[in-house]
Amino acid sequence: MMIRPFRNIGLALAAASAFACVFGSGTTDADAAQIIGMSNDQVFSRREFMATSGPDIVWGYDFTVGAQGITVQALGMYDDNFNGLGHSHQAGLWDQAGTLLATVTLDASSYLGGYYRYTDLVSPVTLTAGQNYTLGLTYWWSDNDDFRTANVGSGPQPTFAPEITMGGQWSARSDTLVKPTTTETEPVYFLGANAIFSPVPEPSSLFLIGVSALVVMGGRRRARKQKLEV
Repeated sequence: MMIRPFRNIGLALAAASAFACVFGSGTTDADAAQIIGMSNDQVFSRREFMATSGPDIVWGYDFTVGAQGITVQALGMYDDNFNGLGHSHQAGLWDQAGTLLATVTLDASSYLGGYYRYTDLVSPVTLTAGQNYTLGLTYWWSDNDDFRTANVGSGPQPTFAPEITMGGQWSARSDTLVKPTTTETEPVYFLGANAIFSPVPEPSSLFLIGVSALVVMGGRRRARKQKLEV
């Protein structure tokens, strides 16, 4: 007697489709994206932090998450010429209230992703839809770890992930990692700091996962019951 784990083949196909839509090739990393995208870094101005006195500097920018939350997995720093970082740097992610949500050290061991070196967060951080956050990065006097800038609204423009809206550019003169809160008056985008993130699954996707699990479990129960009756 042939056992049919699913009496409704339509439900079986729906379950398979739901898993495929949510998990794709079986890993959420397939959905990972970067806040800043560059196809050619040479079209942007190269800069470095030069100072003769005073403390070092933290540069960064704020951004607002769109209608769907995102989960940040790694923080990164621009690597000119893909030749590694000359010094260790600290990157930080803050919420609007100034709470430090995540920090990493970027150094020679950080891995290359596009034009950036990344260090994974110990625990991924989920950012809420519609909320504002700040990403900042430390730079030292003449450390030769350059960064890039783009003029706002003119010339070549970087690509920003559609899941976020880029805000203002900020700095802070400090020898340690702090949230940058001084507005940069020069109309440029700071392209030094970056982050890898994945969109948070929408409720409809989570619902499909739940339905799929129930269908699979129900099919298995029916199959066991029919086997016992044979």
